[in-house]
Amino acid sequence: MKKNIAVVIAVHNRLEFTKRCLDALRLSSVLHTIRPIVVDDGSTDGTGNYLIEHYPEVIIIVGNGSLWFGGATQLGIDHSLKNDQFDYVMTLNNDMFLRPGAIDIMVSAANSLTVVGAGYDEEDTGQFSTAGFMWKGTKGLIGVSWLPDWNQTKDQKFVSVDAVSTTATLYPCALLKKISRINLKLHPHNRYDVLLSAAIRKAGASFLITHDAMADHVHGPLTRNKSCRTMTIKEFYQDSFGDPVKVSYLPGLLHSTLVSAPSLVQGALILIYRSLFWLAQALYVVSNATLKFILRPFKPSTKL
Repeated sequence: MKKNIAVVIAVHNRLEFTKRCLDALRLSSVLHTIRPIVVDDGSTDGTGNYLIEHYPEVIIIVGNGSLWFGGATQLGIDHSLKNDQFDYVMTLNNDMFLRPGAIDIMVSAANSLTVVGAGYDEEDTGQFSTAGFMWKGTKGLIGVSWLPDWNQTKDQKFVSVDAVSTTATLYPCALLKKISRINLKLHPHNRYDVLLSAAIRKAGASFLITHDAMADHVHGPLTRNKSCRTMTIKEFYQDSFGDPVKVSYLPGLLHSTLVSAPSLVQGALILIYRSLFWLAQALYVVSNATLKFILRPFKPSTKL
């Protein structure tokens, strides 16, 4: 049966990626009706005008640059659920390029209670990755394609997982309508997908990911946090509490862990583990700063 699918793409600049993403999307299904919804959150590279001129099929929602990924994606989902137009919502990063027929394959495994995430190849690293995650003890969510037992499932076309990212993932509208909007106060950018998975799991969802590559992905340069070994006390405090957009924002990290864990016990254990890890880092930073202060008078002069 033919399905109507809204594809939500949150963007901020990177027009070249968005163009390639939309070109690939046009070929991603021959069996179903696809409607792209681009949430343009304050782009300054002409994204909006270009899409109006060259991609008339795209619904454009304009943000002011303060939505970040979580807010922009949520806005697109909210729009998709209005008026019961669609059967599924796919969330898609603009640096993900679906292969021909990918959506048809993903829809074939989906139903009103099943979320399907894509497997994909990283163009710039040559590695295979997925949208899927598993809960692993005190480590929390671990990317499933990086686990040792992942290779044992190669004979399965679809693999069951505990959570999915929003990189290229198909959600039944019936499930999305059952959940409350995600509170973005602590999570405007990161961990939105974790909380979304938790919410729809509680609504009865199960998660599958493809073992095949359904897309290509440009990973791009990694943004790495500054090591605590080189931080001042002020820098460490700002890194942990100053900006909720950061992955290292501690209140958001602890909150999402407790809320999204499969059980309260596991959530509490991970919470304790991560808190102790943070305390160990804080102790190191304070000790290191104190030692530098004490030894500062003895630092050799570089003057001639």
